[in-house]
Amino acid sequence: MSDEPTAVETQHKNYEDHKFRVCLQSEMIDRSKYSIWSILRQCVDKELYRFTIPIVWNEPLSMLQRLAENMKYSNDLLEKASDSLNAIDRMKHVAAFLVSSTSIHNGRLSKPFNPLLGETYEYVSPEKNYRICCEQVSHHPPVSAYYSESIKLSNSNPKWKYFGSVLPHMKLNILNASVEAIPEGIQTVELPDYDEVYTWHNLKVNAHNLVLGKLWFEHTGKAEIVNHKLKMKCFLEYKPYSWFVRNMNRCEGYILDSNDNKLVLLYGKWDECLFCTDKVSNPSDFHKRVEKIIAMNDPNYEKICQDKDNSHLQLLWKVDKQDLANEKYFNFTKFTFKLNELHAQLKENVVFSQDNRLISLGPLPFTDSRYRPDMRFYEQGEIDEAGHEKHRLEEKQREKARKVDTQELPVWKPMWFAKCNHHIVEKEETWIFTNEYWNREFDKCPDIF
Repeated sequence: MSDEPTAVETQHKNYEDHKFRVCLQSEMIDRSKYSIWSILRQCVDKELYRFTIPIVWNEPLSMLQRLAENMKYSNDLLEKASDSLNAIDRMKHVAAFLVSSTSIHNGRLSKPFNPLLGETYEYVSPEKNYRICCEQVSHHPPVSAYYSESIKLSNSNPKWKYFGSVLPHMKLNILNASVEAIPEGIQTVELPDYDEVYTWHNLKVNAHNLVLGKLWFEHTGKAEIVNHKLKMKCFLEYKPYSWFVRNMNRCEGYILDSNDNKLVLLYGKWDECLFCTDKVSNPSDFHKRVEKIIAMNDPNYEKICQDKDNSHLQLLWKVDKQDLANEKYFNFTKFTFKLNELHAQLKENVVFSQDNRLISLGPLPFTDSRYRPDMRFYEQGEIDEAGHEKHRLEEKQREKARKVDTQELPVWKPMWFAKCNHHIVEKEETWIFTNEYWNREFDKCPDIF
């Protein structure tokens, strides 16, 4: 029997040996001489996606890549949910996943590039055991659809699935010089082993100090996560900052059973950590204990929860302190730097083995966001060239739209997603992944770049 590595093993090792970048070729430019307010004040009571924002306010990522970035902690949290035999624990981890997905936006004050119609993005993570596919399925209004799944199988099914779509409604509030973004669209997690479906809607995002002071943003609002099989619910509220309540980025909530009995309390910072307790009779004491922990200098959360006075506390999630944002590069983390990297394995037919099946890393279709020339110029610091390319791509898209209007071209139809009513929440429209993308038959993909 030969000891020579197989082709699959060799390819996998090449991927594992790849050194992912930890910075960009150029740092973010100084924006102090550019006024975002001079642009936004023209947009009062109008949808902001219809206005062109100067490229200096962009970051070198597409909105599709931002959606993929939400998956940073999915392996830890959705994997735990799928492995939990207790339904309450499963709900805890799904709630923690929602909180973790909002944490990646902390400090990200740049606008992602608007995806072109038909643009796609995929991210396959052999080390984190998941993959995601995104597609821009509509231009006016701009709708981005996504589907992700564990590449680990259980009873021939992915251990978890997470999918949905986002239509970002953005409105300007001229009285307090802020922008409010309300991402429309239902989000769904499925745990096939338990035949459970969880749904919720995204929270609002508010950007403040558009005229004077330091620009900052926060998530606000309420989210209701529903386990439709067991009728269990989790309510989360993201508290807005105010002069009266100085604590920033706080979120709190609770889990109810099907009879509306309170089972669990939740509290934490959406950019830092989330705790829970089953002692539901004294929320104030629980909040104070967590606040005391948060106020510590570099606390060891796990050790603190082992202390006898805090033994009823459970840490559900914490931010990865080894992968903090880099202010020089758009507040990207090491994980974010990976998203637009076009390494060699993505251009080839590279596969690896998982649960006796082959999972491919490439090749990418030429509709993938990594091939956008404007974003590539932008991350290299070539701002003028990026602006020219961005204008060219937008004009190319407009010309195609004009030809569709005059029936010179057929009406656009998304390649990898289909619009339908949600299979559980039937009054909601959503976009369902057709599962054809992973066959990697990309010869009919449109020429968009």
